[in-house]
Amino acid sequence: MRETKVTEELIFKEIVVSLKCDFCNQEYKNNTNDNIEIKDITHFTIEPGYGSRFDTDIFSFDICDKCLKNLINNKKFN
Repeated sequence: MRETKVTEELIFKEIVVSLKCDFCNQEYKNNTNDNIEIKDITHFTIEPGYGSRFDTDIFSFDICDKCLKNLINNKKFN
């Protein structure tokens, strides 16, 4: 025989409310209660390789599709 009881649990859930492009500062809002990705923003985390002048640095940024396209088309990576 199985004996059960009902309990109540409190669960905290982090929801992205808005994201801002770190290049143009355009803000994108999440108008739903779901933790869905805001499709016009891409998040990057870059960890340069061992021995580079940026060794041990971590770069993290959010960029909108428009700025990402401009960055890729610019092709001036020095």
